[in-house]
Amino acid sequence: MATNKANSGGTFDGLSDIIDLPEIRDDDEVSSAPPPLLPKPIRYLDLGGYYSEKMKKSSEKTPPPPLPLPLPLSPLLALPAPLIRRGRGRPRFCYVLASSKKEAKGKVEGDARSAAVIDGPVDGRPRSEDDGATDVIVVGAGVAGAAIAYVLGKDGHRVHVIERDLSEPDRIVGELLQPGGYLKLIELGLQDCVEEIDAQRVLGYALFKDGRNTKVSYPLEEFSSDVSGRSFHNGRFIQRMREKAASLPNVQLEQGTVTSLLEEHGTVKGVVYKVKGGVESKACAPLTIVCDGCFSNLRKSLCHPNVDVPSYFVGLVLKNCELPYPNHGHVILANPSPILFYPISSTEVRCLVDVPGPKVPSIANGEMTNYLKTVVAPQPVASTINTLAGALYKVFCASSDEARNEMREACFDYLSLGGVFSNGPVALLSGLNPRPLSLVLHFFAVAIYGVGRLLLPFPSPKRLWIGARLISLGIKECNRV
Repeated sequence: MATNKANSGGTFDGLSDIIDLPEIRDDDEVSSAPPPLLPKPIRYLDLGGYYSEKMKKSSEKTPPPPLPLPLPLSPLLALPAPLIRRGRGRPRFCYVLASSKKEAKGKVEGDARSAAVIDGPVDGRPRSEDDGATDVIVVGAGVAGAAIAYVLGKDGHRVHVIERDLSEPDRIVGELLQPGGYLKLIELGLQDCVEEIDAQRVLGYALFKDGRNTKVSYPLEEFSSDVSGRSFHNGRFIQRMREKAASLPNVQLEQGTVTSLLEEHGTVKGVVYKVKGGVESKACAPLTIVCDGCFSNLRKSLCHPNVDVPSYFVGLVLKNCELPYPNHGHVILANPSPILFYPISSTEVRCLVDVPGPKVPSIANGEMTNYLKTVVAPQPVASTINTLAGALYKVFCASSDEARNEMREACFDYLSLGGVFSNGPVALLSGLNPRPLSLVLHFFAVAIYGVGRLLLPFPSPKRLWIGARLISLGIKECNRV
Protein backbone atom coordinates (compact mmCIF):
# COMPACT_ATOMS: atom_id res chain seq x y z
CA MET A 1 0.00 0.00 0.00
CA ALA A 2 1.39 3.37 -0.98
CA THR A 3 0.82 6.20 1.43
CA ASN A 4 1.61 9.84 0.81
CA LYS A 5 1.28 12.69 3.27
CA ALA A 6 0.23 16.07 1.98
CA ASN A 7 0.76 19.54 3.31
CA SER A 8 -1.62 22.45 3.13
CA GLY A 9 -1.10 26.13 2.69
CA GLY A 10 0.54 28.82 0.63
CA THR A 11 2.76 29.07 -2.42
CA PHE A 12 4.98 31.68 -3.98
CA ASP A 13 2.98 34.70 -5.09
CA GLY A 14 2.28 34.69 -8.78
CA LEU A 15 2.91 30.99 -9.32
CA SER A 16 0.33 28.30 -9.78
CA ASP A 17 -0.09 24.80 -8.44
CA ILE A 18 0.50 21.37 -9.80
CA ILE A 19 -2.44 19.20 -9.44
CA ASP A 20 -1.53 16.27 -7.29
CA LEU A 21 -4.35 13.83 -7.50
CA PRO A 22 -3.68 10.72 -5.83
CA GLU A 23 -4.29 4.54 -7.17
CA ILE A 24 -7.06 1.28 -6.13
CA ARG A 25 -7.12 -1.10 -8.97
CA ASP A 26 -9.85 -3.43 -9.98
CA ASP A 27 -7.50 -6.41 -9.53
CA ASP A 28 -7.64 -5.96 -5.74
CA GLU A 29 -4.36 -4.06 -5.58
CA VAL A 30 -5.23 -1.17 -3.32
CA SER A 31 -3.25 1.96 -2.69
CA SER A 32 -4.06 5.20 -1.00
CA ALA A 33 -2.87 8.75 -0.79
CA PRO A 34 -4.07 12.00 0.74
CA PRO A 35 -6.13 14.27 -1.49
CA PRO A 36 -4.42 17.28 -3.00
CA LEU A 37 -4.52 20.06 -0.44
CA LEU A 38 -4.59 23.36 -2.22
CA PRO A 39 -3.77 26.75 -0.79
CA LYS A 40 -6.52 27.94 -3.10
CA PRO A 41 -9.22 25.95 -4.86
CA ILE A 42 -7.57 26.67 -8.19
CA ARG A 43 -5.95 23.45 -9.36
CA TYR A 44 -4.07 23.12 -12.59
CA LEU A 45 -0.73 21.87 -13.74
CA ASP A 46 1.43 24.96 -14.10
CA LEU A 47 4.78 23.99 -15.55
CA GLY A 48 5.85 27.56 -16.15
CA GLY A 49 4.59 30.38 -14.01
CA TYR A 50 7.84 32.22 -14.46
CA TYR A 51 7.11 35.20 -12.27
CA SER A 52 4.19 37.18 -10.92
CA GLU A 53 2.48 39.72 -13.16
CA LYS A 54 4.34 42.48 -11.36
CA MET A 55 7.67 40.84 -12.11
CA LYS A 56 6.63 40.26 -15.70
CA LYS A 57 5.93 43.95 -16.16
CA SER A 58 9.17 45.00 -14.53
CA SER A 59 11.13 42.60 -16.73
CA GLU A 60 10.08 44.64 -19.75
CA LYS A 61 12.15 47.55 -18.47
CA THR A 62 15.19 45.70 -17.12
CA PRO A 63 17.02 42.61 -18.39
CA PRO A 64 15.90 39.37 -16.74
CA PRO A 65 18.28 37.37 -14.53
CA PRO A 66 20.60 35.01 -16.43
CA LEU A 67 18.66 31.99 -15.20
CA PRO A 68 14.93 32.78 -15.53
CA LEU A 69 13.75 29.86 -13.45
CA PRO A 70 10.34 28.37 -14.26
CA LEU A 71 9.15 27.06 -10.91
CA PRO A 72 6.48 24.43 -11.50
CA LEU A 73 4.65 23.55 -8.32
CA SER A 74 3.06 20.39 -7.58
CA PRO A 75 -0.59 19.47 -8.61
CA LEU A 76 0.00 18.84 -8.49
CA LEU A 77 1.33 19.90 -8.01
CA ALA A 78 3.49 22.55 -4.99
CA LEU A 79 6.44 24.42 -3.66
CA PRO A 80 7.26 24.96 -0.02
CA ALA A 81 7.28 28.71 0.29
CA PRO A 82 8.25 29.70 3.82
CA LEU A 83 10.34 32.70 2.91
CA ILE A 84 12.79 33.95 0.33
CA ARG A 85 15.92 35.60 1.62
CA ARG A 86 18.53 37.51 -0.32
CA GLY A 87 22.05 36.18 0.26
CA ARG A 88 24.34 38.60 2.08
CA GLY A 89 27.97 39.45 1.51
CA ARG A 90 28.17 37.87 -1.93
CA PRO A 91 29.16 39.77 -5.08
CA ARG A 92 26.78 37.90 -7.36
CA PHE A 93 23.03 38.03 -7.88
CA CYS A 94 21.56 35.57 -5.40
CA TYR A 95 18.13 34.68 -4.09
CA VAL A 96 18.19 31.97 -1.47
CA LEU A 97 15.38 29.92 0.03
CA ALA A 98 16.86 29.76 3.54
CA SER A 99 20.58 30.53 3.12
CA SER A 100 21.39 28.37 6.13
CA LYS A 101 19.64 25.83 8.30
CA LYS A 102 19.24 28.39 11.07
CA GLU A 103 17.35 30.70 8.73
CA ALA A 104 14.86 28.04 7.67
CA LYS A 105 12.02 29.31 9.79
CA GLY A 106 8.29 29.64 9.39
CA LYS A 107 5.38 27.34 8.76
CA VAL A 108 5.66 25.58 5.43
CA GLU A 109 2.47 24.82 3.63
CA GLY A 110 1.45 23.54 0.22
CA ASP A 111 2.37 20.28 -1.46
CA ALA A 112 6.08 20.88 -0.79
CA ARG A 113 7.31 19.57 -4.10
CA SER A 114 10.28 21.86 -4.74
CA ALA A 115 12.77 24.26 -3.22
CA ALA A 116 15.38 26.35 -4.96
CA VAL A 117 18.57 28.29 -4.43
CA ILE A 118 19.31 30.73 -7.23
CA ASP A 119 22.84 32.01 -7.74
CA GLY A 120 24.19 33.68 -10.85
CA PRO A 121 26.11 36.68 -12.18
CA VAL A 122 24.45 40.09 -12.01
CA ASP A 123 25.37 41.23 -15.49
CA GLY A 124 23.94 38.21 -17.26
CA ARG A 125 27.23 37.35 -18.99
CA PRO A 126 27.94 33.68 -19.71
CA ARG A 127 29.81 31.79 -17.05
CA SER A 128 33.43 30.87 -17.68
CA GLU A 129 34.58 27.28 -17.81
CA ASP A 130 36.26 27.88 -14.45
CA ASP A 131 32.81 27.87 -12.91
CA GLY A 132 32.48 24.15 -13.71
CA ALA A 133 30.84 22.03 -16.36
CA THR A 134 27.32 22.45 -14.93
CA ASP A 135 25.20 25.56 -14.58
CA VAL A 136 22.24 23.93 -12.86
CA ILE A 137 21.70 20.80 -10.78
CA VAL A 138 18.11 19.54 -10.66
CA VAL A 139 17.24 16.95 -8.02
CA GLY A 140 14.25 14.95 -9.21
CA ALA A 141 12.91 14.32 -12.72
CA GLY A 142 9.20 14.42 -12.08
CA VAL A 143 6.87 16.98 -13.63
CA ALA A 144 8.68 19.89 -12.00
CA GLY A 145 12.24 18.67 -12.48
CA ALA A 146 11.85 17.51 -16.07
CA ALA A 147 10.12 20.76 -17.08
CA ILE A 148 12.78 22.93 -15.44
CA ALA A 149 15.57 20.88 -17.03
CA TYR A 150 14.05 21.20 -20.50
CA VAL A 151 13.39 24.94 -20.31
CA LEU A 152 16.80 25.82 -18.88
CA GLY A 153 18.51 23.42 -21.28
CA LYS A 154 16.65 24.93 -24.22
CA ASP A 155 17.96 28.33 -23.11
CA GLY A 156 21.52 27.02 -23.41
CA HIS A 157 22.31 26.26 -19.76
CA ARG A 158 24.18 23.09 -18.85
CA VAL A 159 21.83 21.04 -16.68
CA HIS A 160 22.56 17.93 -14.60
CA VAL A 161 19.39 16.09 -13.52
CA ILE A 162 19.66 13.44 -10.79
CA GLU A 163 16.61 11.18 -10.39
CA ARG A 164 16.45 8.26 -7.95
CA ASP A 165 14.36 6.06 -10.27
CA LEU A 166 14.15 6.58 -14.03
CA SER A 167 11.65 3.77 -14.59
CA GLU A 168 8.04 4.75 -15.38
CA PRO A 169 6.24 5.84 -12.18
CA ASP A 170 3.02 4.06 -11.21
CA ARG A 171 1.15 6.53 -9.02
CA ILE A 172 -2.29 8.10 -8.67
CA VAL A 173 -1.02 11.67 -8.77
CA GLY A 174 -1.00 14.36 -11.43
CA GLU A 175 -3.47 12.64 -13.75
CA LEU A 176 -5.73 15.55 -14.71
CA LEU A 177 -4.15 18.50 -16.47
CA GLN A 178 -6.38 21.56 -16.43
CA PRO A 179 -6.70 23.83 -19.51
CA GLY A 180 -4.58 26.49 -17.81
CA GLY A 181 -1.86 23.88 -17.39
CA TYR A 182 -2.06 22.91 -21.06
CA LEU A 183 -1.57 26.57 -21.98
CA LYS A 184 1.57 26.57 -19.83
CA LEU A 185 2.82 23.48 -21.63
CA ILE A 186 2.42 25.39 -24.90
CA GLU A 187 4.38 28.33 -23.47
CA LEU A 188 7.21 26.00 -22.50
CA GLY A 189 7.18 24.01 -25.74
CA LEU A 190 6.11 20.85 -23.92
CA GLN A 191 2.61 20.37 -25.35
CA ASP A 192 3.69 17.30 -27.32
CA CYS A 193 4.31 15.50 -24.01
CA VAL A 194 0.57 14.74 -23.82
CA GLU A 195 0.66 13.13 -27.27
CA GLU A 196 1.14 9.40 -27.93
CA ILE A 197 0.18 8.49 -24.33
CA ASP A 198 -3.55 7.91 -25.00
CA ALA A 199 -4.42 11.13 -23.16
CA GLN A 200 -8.12 12.07 -23.08
CA ARG A 201 -9.56 15.54 -23.63
CA VAL A 202 -11.46 16.95 -20.65
CA LEU A 203 -14.03 19.66 -21.39
CA GLY A 204 -15.55 20.23 -17.95
CA TYR A 205 -17.26 18.53 -15.04
CA ALA A 206 -20.51 16.78 -14.26
CA LEU A 207 -21.81 17.00 -10.68
CA PHE A 208 -24.17 14.51 -9.09
CA LYS A 209 -26.09 14.88 -5.83
CA ASP A 210 -29.13 13.08 -4.43
CA GLY A 211 -30.27 11.78 -7.83
CA ARG A 212 -29.80 15.14 -9.54
CA ASN A 213 -26.97 16.07 -11.89
CA THR A 214 -25.65 19.11 -13.69
CA LYS A 215 -22.86 19.71 -16.19
CA VAL A 216 -20.47 22.65 -16.21
CA SER A 217 -18.05 23.24 -19.08
CA TYR A 218 -14.74 25.05 -19.23
CA PRO A 219 -15.13 28.55 -20.76
CA LEU A 220 -12.89 27.81 -23.77
CA GLU A 221 -14.65 29.90 -26.41
CA GLU A 222 -11.77 32.39 -26.67
CA PHE A 223 -9.09 29.73 -27.14
CA SER A 224 -8.05 27.58 -30.08
CA SER A 225 -9.75 24.23 -30.58
CA ASP A 226 -6.86 22.19 -29.18
CA VAL A 227 -7.03 23.89 -25.77
CA SER A 228 -8.80 21.76 -23.18
CA GLY A 229 -7.97 19.69 -20.15
CA ARG A 230 -6.11 16.41 -20.53
CA SER A 231 -6.24 13.28 -18.38
CA PHE A 232 -3.74 10.45 -18.62
CA HIS A 233 -1.52 7.95 -16.82
CA ASN A 234 0.88 10.09 -14.80
CA GLY A 235 3.81 7.77 -15.46
CA ARG A 236 3.44 8.00 -19.23
CA PHE A 237 3.38 11.79 -19.03
CA ILE A 238 6.49 11.83 -16.80
CA GLN A 239 8.43 9.58 -19.19
CA ARG A 240 7.56 11.81 -22.15
CA MET A 241 8.83 14.86 -20.28
CA ARG A 242 12.04 13.07 -19.30
CA GLU A 243 12.62 12.04 -22.91
CA LYS A 244 12.05 15.62 -24.02
CA ALA A 245 14.57 16.98 -21.52
CA ALA A 246 17.16 14.28 -22.24
CA SER A 247 16.93 14.97 -25.98
CA LEU A 248 18.88 18.21 -25.45
CA PRO A 249 22.67 17.74 -25.73
CA ASN A 250 23.38 19.99 -22.74
CA VAL A 251 21.01 18.14 -20.37
CA GLN A 252 22.46 15.14 -18.52
CA LEU A 253 19.88 12.79 -16.98
CA GLU A 254 21.38 10.44 -14.39
CA GLN A 255 19.90 7.88 -12.00
CA GLY A 256 21.10 8.38 -8.46
CA THR A 257 19.93 9.13 -4.93
CA VAL A 258 20.84 12.53 -3.52
CA THR A 259 21.70 12.17 0.15
CA SER A 260 22.60 15.72 1.16
CA LEU A 261 23.25 19.26 0.01
CA LEU A 262 26.80 20.60 -0.24
CA GLU A 263 26.92 23.78 1.82
CA GLU A 264 29.71 26.30 2.26
CA HIS A 265 29.28 29.24 4.63
CA GLY A 266 25.51 28.83 4.51
CA THR A 267 25.40 28.71 0.70
CA VAL A 268 24.33 25.63 -1.23
CA LYS A 269 27.08 24.68 -3.70
CA GLY A 270 25.78 21.36 -4.97
CA VAL A 271 24.75 17.88 -3.84
CA VAL A 272 26.14 14.56 -2.64
CA TYR A 273 24.54 11.53 -4.31
CA LYS A 274 24.93 7.78 -4.70
CA VAL A 275 24.73 5.90 -7.97
CA LYS A 276 24.04 2.20 -8.54
CA GLY A 277 26.32 0.09 -6.37
CA GLY A 278 26.43 2.68 -3.60
CA VAL A 279 29.29 4.68 -5.09
CA GLU A 280 29.16 8.22 -3.69
CA SER A 281 29.67 11.22 -5.97
CA LYS A 282 29.52 14.99 -5.70
CA ALA A 283 28.08 17.48 -8.16
CA CYS A 284 28.56 21.24 -7.97
CA ALA A 285 26.83 24.09 -9.75
CA PRO A 286 25.93 27.75 -9.13
CA LEU A 287 22.24 26.81 -9.03
CA THR A 288 20.71 23.85 -7.21
CA ILE A 289 17.00 23.08 -7.56
CA VAL A 290 15.40 20.48 -5.32
CA CYS A 291 12.12 19.02 -6.58
CA ASP A 292 12.30 15.43 -5.39
CA GLY A 293 8.69 14.91 -4.41
CA CYS A 294 6.69 14.39 -1.25
CA PHE A 295 9.22 11.92 0.19
CA SER A 296 12.09 14.40 -0.05
CA ASN A 297 14.96 13.84 2.35
CA LEU A 298 16.36 17.30 1.57
CA ARG A 299 13.40 19.46 2.57
CA LYS A 300 14.37 19.36 6.22
CA SER A 301 17.60 21.13 5.23
CA LEU A 302 15.61 24.12 4.02
CA CYS A 303 12.38 24.17 6.00
CA HIS A 304 10.25 22.42 8.59
CA PRO A 305 6.97 21.28 7.01
CA ASN A 306 3.83 21.35 9.12
CA VAL A 307 1.91 18.35 7.78
CA ASP A 308 -1.85 18.04 8.05
CA VAL A 309 -3.61 14.94 6.67
CA PRO A 310 -7.42 15.37 6.92
CA SER A 311 -8.18 12.42 4.65
CA TYR A 312 -6.86 9.92 2.12
CA PHE A 313 -7.73 9.04 -1.45
CA VAL A 314 -8.33 5.42 -2.31
CA GLY A 315 -8.10 4.90 -6.06
CA LEU A 316 -9.07 2.20 -8.51
CA VAL A 317 -9.00 1.72 -12.24
CA LEU A 318 -12.26 0.79 -14.00
CA LYS A 319 -11.73 -0.83 -17.38
CA ASN A 320 -14.06 -0.53 -20.37
CA CYS A 321 -16.57 1.61 -18.45
CA GLU A 322 -18.55 4.46 -19.96
CA LEU A 323 -19.12 7.65 -17.99
CA PRO A 324 -22.46 9.49 -18.28
CA TYR A 325 -20.75 12.54 -19.79
CA PRO A 326 -17.85 11.70 -22.15
CA ASN A 327 -14.74 13.89 -21.87
CA HIS A 328 -15.79 15.22 -18.47
CA GLY A 329 -14.63 14.75 -14.95
CA HIS A 330 -17.44 13.42 -12.76
CA VAL A 331 -18.03 14.54 -9.19
CA ILE A 332 -20.26 12.68 -6.77
CA LEU A 333 -21.20 14.75 -3.75
CA ALA A 334 -21.52 11.62 -1.65
CA ASN A 335 -21.76 11.05 2.07
CA PRO A 336 -19.45 11.66 3.87
CA SER A 337 -17.12 13.05 1.17
CA PRO A 338 -16.77 13.35 -2.62
CA ILE A 339 -15.92 10.61 -5.12
CA LEU A 340 -14.13 11.37 -8.40
CA PHE A 341 -14.28 9.73 -11.82
CA TYR A 342 -12.27 10.78 -14.87
CA PRO A 343 -10.79 8.94 -17.90
CA ILE A 344 -7.05 8.23 -17.93
CA SER A 345 -6.98 6.39 -21.28
CA SER A 346 -9.39 5.35 -24.02
CA THR A 347 -10.29 2.20 -22.05
CA GLU A 348 -9.71 3.17 -18.40
CA VAL A 349 -11.47 5.38 -15.86
CA ARG A 350 -9.91 6.47 -12.61
CA CYS A 351 -12.11 6.41 -9.51
CA LEU A 352 -10.93 8.24 -6.41
CA VAL A 353 -12.76 7.74 -3.13
CA ASP A 354 -12.03 10.25 -0.39
CA VAL A 355 -11.74 8.57 3.00
CA PRO A 356 -11.91 11.15 5.83
CA GLY A 357 -9.67 10.79 8.84
CA PRO A 358 -5.96 10.89 9.63
CA LYS A 359 -5.58 7.13 9.10
CA VAL A 360 -6.47 5.11 6.02
CA PRO A 361 -8.46 1.89 6.61
CA SER A 362 -6.25 -1.20 6.71
CA ILE A 363 -6.13 -3.47 3.68
CA ALA A 364 -4.63 -6.39 5.59
CA ASN A 365 -7.46 -6.81 8.10
CA GLY A 366 -10.28 -6.08 5.65
CA GLU A 367 -11.16 -2.56 6.88
CA MET A 368 -10.70 -1.09 3.40
CA THR A 369 -12.88 -3.70 1.71
CA ASN A 370 -15.58 -3.22 4.33
CA TYR A 371 -15.47 0.58 3.94
CA LEU A 372 -15.84 0.39 0.16
CA LYS A 373 -18.70 -2.14 0.37
CA THR A 374 -20.70 -0.59 3.21
CA VAL A 375 -20.05 3.15 2.79
CA VAL A 376 -19.18 3.79 -0.85
CA ALA A 377 -20.87 1.08 -2.95
CA PRO A 378 -24.48 1.59 -1.68
CA GLN A 379 -24.51 5.24 -2.80
CA PRO A 380 -25.78 6.41 -6.21
CA VAL A 381 -23.10 6.64 -8.88
CA ALA A 382 -21.86 10.17 -9.59
CA SER A 383 -18.64 12.06 -10.15
CA THR A 384 -16.16 14.24 -8.36
CA ILE A 385 -14.52 17.51 -8.75
CA ASN A 386 -10.87 18.06 -9.36
CA THR A 387 -10.51 20.24 -6.34
CA LEU A 388 -11.02 18.38 -3.09
CA ALA A 389 -9.05 20.59 -0.84
CA GLY A 390 -9.35 23.72 1.17
CA ALA A 391 -12.71 25.43 1.10
CA LEU A 392 -14.28 23.35 -1.66
CA TYR A 393 -13.41 20.14 0.14
CA LYS A 394 -15.36 21.33 3.18
CA VAL A 395 -18.24 22.57 1.06
CA PHE A 396 -18.62 19.25 -0.76
CA CYS A 397 -18.39 17.01 2.31
CA ALA A 398 -21.55 16.07 4.19
CA SER A 399 -21.68 17.43 7.73
CA SER A 400 -23.80 17.32 10.86
CA ASP A 401 -23.60 21.13 10.82
CA GLU A 402 -26.84 22.46 9.28
CA ALA A 403 -25.10 25.57 7.98
CA ARG A 404 -22.46 23.54 6.12
CA ASN A 405 -25.11 21.26 4.63
CA GLU A 406 -27.04 24.32 3.49
CA MET A 407 -23.84 25.71 1.93
CA ARG A 408 -23.35 22.39 0.13
CA GLU A 409 -26.91 22.51 -1.25
CA ALA A 410 -26.53 26.16 -2.25
CA CYS A 411 -23.25 25.45 -4.06
CA PHE A 412 -24.82 22.67 -6.13
CA ASP A 413 -27.86 24.78 -7.08
CA TYR A 414 -25.67 27.82 -7.77
CA LEU A 415 -23.57 25.90 -10.30
CA SER A 416 -26.76 24.46 -11.82
CA LEU A 417 -27.88 27.98 -12.77
CA GLY A 418 -25.35 27.93 -15.61
CA GLY A 419 -24.03 30.99 -17.42
CA VAL A 420 -21.85 33.28 -15.34
CA PHE A 421 -22.76 31.30 -12.20
CA SER A 422 -20.99 28.20 -13.50
CA ASN A 423 -18.48 29.73 -15.94
CA GLY A 424 -16.82 31.80 -13.23
CA PRO A 425 -16.13 28.98 -10.75
CA VAL A 426 -15.13 26.56 -13.52
CA ALA A 427 -12.70 29.11 -14.97
CA LEU A 428 -11.12 29.28 -11.52
CA LEU A 429 -10.95 25.51 -11.17
CA SER A 430 -9.48 25.05 -14.64
CA GLY A 431 -6.73 27.60 -14.17
CA LEU A 432 -8.09 29.90 -16.87
CA ASN A 433 -8.78 32.63 -14.32
CA PRO A 434 -6.14 32.83 -11.57
CA ARG A 435 -7.54 35.96 -9.89
CA PRO A 436 -8.27 35.45 -6.18
CA LEU A 437 -10.82 38.28 -6.21
CA SER A 438 -13.07 36.27 -8.53
CA LEU A 439 -12.91 33.39 -6.09
CA VAL A 440 -13.86 35.64 -3.19
CA LEU A 441 -16.81 37.06 -5.12
CA HIS A 442 -18.17 33.62 -5.97
CA PHE A 443 -17.78 32.43 -2.38
CA PHE A 444 -19.88 35.37 -1.20
CA ALA A 445 -22.35 34.87 -4.05
CA VAL A 446 -22.91 31.25 -3.01
CA ALA A 447 -23.35 32.30 0.62
CA ILE A 448 -25.85 35.05 -0.27
CA TYR A 449 -27.66 32.69 -2.64
CA GLY A 450 -27.95 30.21 0.22
CA VAL A 451 -29.28 32.90 2.57
CA GLY A 452 -31.91 33.87 0.01
CA ARG A 453 -33.06 30.25 -0.23
CA LEU A 454 -33.40 30.12 3.54
CA LEU A 455 -35.35 33.35 3.98
CA LEU A 456 -37.90 32.69 1.24
CA PRO A 457 -40.81 32.48 1.42
CA PHE A 458 -40.89 33.11 5.19
CA PRO A 459 -37.91 33.56 7.51
CA SER A 460 -37.83 31.96 10.93
CA PRO A 461 -35.44 32.46 13.86
CA LYS A 462 -33.72 29.17 13.04
CA ARG A 463 -33.36 30.07 9.37
CA LEU A 464 -32.04 33.52 10.26
CA TRP A 465 -29.44 31.88 12.49
CA ILE A 466 -28.38 29.43 9.76
CA GLY A 467 -28.23 32.33 7.28
CA ALA A 468 -25.89 34.23 9.59
CA ARG A 469 -23.75 31.10 9.85
CA LEU A 470 -23.61 30.89 6.05
CA ILE A 471 -22.26 34.44 5.80
CA SER A 472 -19.77 33.62 8.55
CA LEU A 473 -18.62 30.50 6.70
CA GLY A 474 -18.25 32.50 3.49
CA ILE A 475 -16.06 35.06 5.23
CA LYS A 476 -14.00 32.31 6.87
CA GLU A 477 -13.34 30.51 3.58
CA CYS A 478 -12.51 33.78 1.82
CA ASN A 479 -9.84 34.42 4.43
CA ARG A 480 -8.16 31.21 3.26
CA VAL A 481 -7.75 32.55 -0.25
